[in-house]
Amino acid sequence: MNLETLAQEAFQRLAQRKGWSRLHNARSLATAVATEAAELLQEVQWLSDDEAKAPSDELRARMADEMADVYLYLVALARHLNLSLEAIVSKKIRDNEQR
Repeated sequence: MNLETLAQEAFQRLAQRKGWSRLHNARSLATAVATEAAELLQEVQWLSDDEAKAPSDELRARMADEMADVYLYLVALARHLNLSLEAIVSKKIRDNEQR
């Protein structure tokens, strides 16, 4: 099982258990991706250049947690749109290489 499938299944179980599934649509999931990305940014917003170059273990753990949230919502959005993240990232890489 790949990471995308694992994330899809785990997030779907969580959403069903919490009653979130009925709220999931393209707008709400894209908003959640942006919100979680903003929370990631908030972790580093006021760091000095030196702090940003060598974040503490505690900061790295908080950032990792937010990165996971971004990924889970992104996977949920891709699933809602019937898209494979692997396929769309591969396409984007090919497109960038042709520029």
